[in-house]
Amino acid sequence: MHSQTDTNLPEEYDEAIKLGVLMKLETLTVGYEHYKAELTVKYWWTGTVLRGFTEQYRVTSNGNTNGNIVFGVHEVNGQGWQEEISTRAIQDGEWHQIIRGAAIDCPTKKGRLYFKYIFDRSGTYDPAVDTNLYVNA
Repeated sequence: MHSQTDTNLPEEYDEAIKLGVLMKLETLTVGYEHYKAELTVKYWWTGTVLRGFTEQYRVTSNGNTNGNIVFGVHEVNGQGWQEEISTRAIQDGEWHQIIRGAAIDCPTKKGRLYFKYIFDRSGTYDPAVDTNLYVNA
């Protein structure tokens, strides 16, 4: 795995790792034609608060280096946090570390993690694909 993206680990994520908080690990996958992007995420609940963080990504090798990753943590009814966490995602088929995330109050104890990837391609349009992972406390 290559480590290149984010050197400022969120304090909350760091602390949870140190405390050994039980986290669930999932890999979200999106694809377009013969391209595939994967994002490994960790999440856990504290009461009604959903905490979700990215851990690493991998994108099919296509000779370009500027793919875009969007990640979000939402309450199932739509409120939440979402951010473009990389505009320079390396598309080389290797895993790369990227740690970003948020904590969102979900009174219904139902949430979703969102992943969108925009494949950077030379000389043609850049397809965007997304997926959601629905989670319950």
